[in-house]
Amino acid sequence: MKYLRLLFKNMWRNPRRTTLTMLSVAVALFVYCGMDTLVTSMKTLFLNESSTKSRMLVREKYGSAGMLQLPESYVEKIRQVPHVIEVEPTNFFAGTIGNDKTNVVQGNGMVPELGFKIFPDQMEDITPEMRKIFMNQRNGFIAGKNLLKRQGWKIGQTVHLRLIWPKPVEISGVIVASAGHPKLSNWMLMNRDYLLDVVDRKGKVDMFWLLVDNPGSFGSVARAVDGMFENSPFETRTETESQFFSNVMGWMGGLFSLVQGISLIVLAAITFVAGNAIAMSVRERTTEIAVMKAIGFQGRVILGLIVCEAVLGALIGGAGGSLAALGLFKVLPMKALGPFGFFSVPWQTVAKGTLLSILIGLLSGLVPAWRAARLHVVTALREVG
Repeated sequence: MKYLRLLFKNMWRNPRRTTLTMLSVAVALFVYCGMDTLVTSMKTLFLNESSTKSRMLVREKYGSAGMLQLPESYVEKIRQVPHVIEVEPTNFFAGTIGNDKTNVVQGNGMVPELGFKIFPDQMEDITPEMRKIFMNQRNGFIAGKNLLKRQGWKIGQTVHLRLIWPKPVEISGVIVASAGHPKLSNWMLMNRDYLLDVVDRKGKVDMFWLLVDNPGSFGSVARAVDGMFENSPFETRTETESQFFSNVMGWMGGLFSLVQGISLIVLAAITFVAGNAIAMSVRERTTEIAVMKAIGFQGRVILGLIVCEAVLGALIGGAGGSLAALGLFKVLPMKALGPFGFFSVPWQTVAKGTLLSILIGLLSGLVPAWRAARLHVVTALREVG
């Protein structure tokens, strides 16, 4: 603690350089926390285990769900498979709010009575009254709670969407309920018949959801369904819910690797920037370091002072950048963040960013500090003179 005043004086000897270095570290950690939150949120969304473990899905064998469609006539055939309790056809949609092309909402058309039966865990916070209204109101919408907050919608409000998938068309409906489950909090549900009428896609299904009586029957159900439609014009792939979302994560694995790679490159670049700044600062103080050693300062003390100076500067910048990322998603309106409005930087990510800033400080300051600690007094004074 007795060297704290000296530490701060040395750190702010060149205020402009110190400030720019801190800002560089802050920006790097801000980017890191944002990207880490993106990856973590997506993994949580797709890999969050449901309390109901008896769901399977059927999609087109050679395409992802929604890209290649199946005939709706498959419903009754799949329903006859042993151990299958219920089958729900579903179709996806995506659209924008008005003319704002960045304000995108996504969802799917569901058969109300089947959806409530197959997804009891995801619909548990929807009251019986709201369910009844949704089943009876053909143009009723169920919106996730985060989606409601982001758009500023309220129950009973009429909303207008401009669909971009599966067909460019305008559609209107009334918000009759909200859902808070993590997988639905940013999602929208509408009556499937209403959706297909508007987009003129009767008889086509993006995916079938299956409710199976026993998880032990997954294998036999998958073989039976896929075998039934083998060598047909529309072959199928049947898998469990967890397998499907694991596959989705596999498809996105390349994107996540790219994001994480960019984060590491940014952090490595900032480490070199901070190291160069510390090296310049030490080089400018060669005479002072020589005098300090001449009056009795040991090499380990000088090494510790310079390393602490680097760590303190990086810590202030890194903590500031991490907290700025946390505050951005809390302070800015969700609507202003568009599709990223439901992201929330967790404190674990802030802590991780802060620890990384300490590591940046250690790596950037260690080499200049080591060289300063080994500096010979006579040599240093001769170089200056």
